[in-house]
Amino acid sequence: MNILEICPYSLDSIGGVQVQVLGLAKALTKLGHRVVVVGPGGQNYKAARTSQDESGYLVVRTGPATEVEANGSIAPIAVGVGSTLSTLSTMRQNRFDVVHLHEPLVPGPCLTALLASKAPVVGTFHLSGPSASYKYLAPVVRKMATRLSVRCAVSPMAENTAHSSLGGDYRVLYNAVDSEKYRTHKTSREDTCVRIVFVGRHEKRKGLGVLIEAYRRLISNVSIPCELVVVGTGPDTAGARAASSDLNSVVWAGQVDEEALIDIMASCDIFCAPSLSGESFGVVLVEAMASGLAVVASNIEGYSHVAAGACELFAPGDVDALESSLTRVVQDSGLRKELSTLGRERAKEFDIVKLASHYQEIFSTLATKGID
Repeated sequence: MNILEICPYSLDSIGGVQVQVLGLAKALTKLGHRVVVVGPGGQNYKAARTSQDESGYLVVRTGPATEVEANGSIAPIAVGVGSTLSTLSTMRQNRFDVVHLHEPLVPGPCLTALLASKAPVVGTFHLSGPSASYKYLAPVVRKMATRLSVRCAVSPMAENTAHSSLGGDYRVLYNAVDSEKYRTHKTSREDTCVRIVFVGRHEKRKGLGVLIEAYRRLISNVSIPCELVVVGTGPDTAGARAASSDLNSVVWAGQVDEEALIDIMASCDIFCAPSLSGESFGVVLVEAMASGLAVVASNIEGYSHVAAGACELFAPGDVDALESSLTRVVQDSGLRKELSTLGRERAKEFDIVKLASHYQEIFSTLATKGID
């Protein structure tokens, strides 16, 4: 099949949706399909950057993204006419059997393809929680959503969000990672320091401030040497760094690519995900579990489903609860090993090859039937 995968967010940055799009493209290519990925990125839509990933799929960056506030975070989307023209050009130059849109109602390449595609369209919804655009544009987005041949959601929470605003039926297909890549990567460690890692955008809903305060208390109460590695950047970076300026054991890694992130994961012992809300699934938890890290995560709905007994959970936003959880896992090497083993097994259930097979089944049915 000739498959078009469209990402609503900039392919020049790392995020959960981008990881899913590129991971699916790689897995579907391995299954024998021709895959083209389209998404914001690059500097000039008139010279849209087309490249070929080493896995064989094509990537078309349609032009620069604009950072827009959305649902308590920042979304790097393409809102200009240039991105629309680049998307339409790519669709004209190829005869796609099926078009797969991630967050199909986001302005830019996704919405363009939804309205213009002559091939069947599959929409996967990632958002969990209230959406201002769904609320205030309900009649319009409901009408647009009827163009979808099949609707999928990455979790029951994402399904509830989409259904309550758009109606329709959804197939829940959980996010996935290339678990083999994380599982087989190892880094030699000779020190006895227990390393905790945080990965995410530095914004309030990700809970980095809660973690820093809990970490401050942790290292005051335990004798075991510890280190906190903070990955990512965001609007709260300066404030978070200032709040931890007296803590010599906090390492600021900044924004890193996927390979560097895998290296960092492999060198750490504990992964902490202190998000306060707004997580529909938690791909980064699966990445951490596949890497063999003991996971400590807030007990929000999107995380608790993924955890399924394989993680240490604590009440979101509760510094005392997070400190207690971290203390238990830091001091008890047996517990860390147990969580590592449980996590690796749990991560196998969210493998990208399995997910690609599910989408392949949907795509094949639609390609055979043609557009409704």
